[in-house]
Amino acid sequence: MSERVKPTALTRAIAARLSVEREQKGINQTDLAKSAGLSQPKVSRLLTGKYAFYIEHFVGICDGLGLDCAEVLATARRAAPR
Repeated sequence: MSERVKPTALTRAIAARLSVEREQKGINQTDLAKSAGLSQPKVSRLLTGKYAFYIEHFVGICDGLGLDCAEVLATARRAAPR
């Protein structure tokens, strides 16, 4: 997984949703990174929309935030411009 995947409108919508949820829950990036099994810089890049998500990262972050992956994806799909 060393290849960098370019973000799309959908991945940016996912990042925005996850960022809002993280802030509302008062979880810092370091703690989220630990629970997701990622580094804090990786979480930062993902949640700012600079990188697209690998499914493992998406699931780990959703789990760390106590969110249902399917619901996050569904709302992001509705929010993302086509």
